[in-house]
Amino acid sequence: MTRCGFSLALGALPGFMLKGELQQVLAGLRAVAHVSPKDVSFAESRRDAVKAIASVCQTVGVSAEGTPDEVVCRENVGQVYCTLLDALSDYSTDSRGDVGAW
Repeated sequence: MTRCGFSLALGALPGFMLKGELQQVLAGLRAVAHVSPKDVSFAESRRDAVKAIASVCQTVGVSAEGTPDEVVCRENVGQVYCTLLDALSDYSTDSRGDVGAW
């Protein structure tokens, strides 16, 4: 639950708090969203990390010529898309069934 809370909190940060820290925030959320053998049971935290990435991207906006620590730009948009697309291949299961589909 702590992972979920931190991810959702990062996703709710206002733009002025993300300014200058965007790369670090996105890197942390990418790490949580990544499926690894030791974290396979944390489907909710991966889901919340993906939601937080979407929220952060909406908050900071997009500018092709911007800086990667302030907006989604040419330098970091590929990482964002890779993380979101990798989340689509999460087919982990537990006692509830296919939780990766969340």
